[in-house]
Amino acid sequence: MINDHLLVNENILASTNSRTGAQLFATNKRVISYKKGLLGEKVDCVNYPHVIGSVYEQQSFLGLIVLGIVLIIVAYFLISNSSIIFIGGLLNIFGIILALVGILIIPMAIFYRPSWYQIQVSGMNKDDRAKWRTASTNEAAKSFSRCIQEQIGLREKVPIKEKEIITKEIVMVSCDYCGGLMPQKSTFCPNCGARRKE
Repeated sequence: MINDHLLVNENILASTNSRTGAQLFATNKRVISYKKGLLGEKVDCVNYPHVIGSVYEQQSFLGLIVLGIVLIIVAYFLISNSSIIFIGGLLNIFGIILALVGILIIPMAIFYRPSWYQIQVSGMNKDDRAKWRTASTNEAAKSFSRCIQEQIGLREKVPIKEKEIITKEIVMVSCDYCGGLMPQKSTFCPNCGARRKE
């Protein structure tokens, strides 16, 4: 159970499933990945100072759309240029199959767009990204992502020091030559430049 791995005064705030089949937990101290298998438990964690954020990501299949278009173009040339009867019949069948595959691939690539929330961790390599990725963007995943953002926000609220204002009292005296005011400790009058009499 995940409760056996919690620290003192650590509470689970939100949870969701990851793409690797593990459970992700956002606590008041860290983010935990927990997976129980036949051979035991696997627990990974990241403390909030290392978590950069939780971002929404969506996969795009632009390459499959291009592949589908290429298959349809090749199928068109195979069907339209088949002149020999025996080979032409095979090319027609092959062309039709290619066209059908291309036609099926394009809408699938356009409409199937898996999305998730990715937990970004400083120093994380590509292999670890899937471990810290939610399985979907359902309500549990949204709540989990929101919770991480709130915990990061709490970490960033550092009290701002107020500026310390120092006031000095300066005693002013009259200059013996011009009568202007000058600081008591100054040697020369700032108005006329005369040396102060001791």
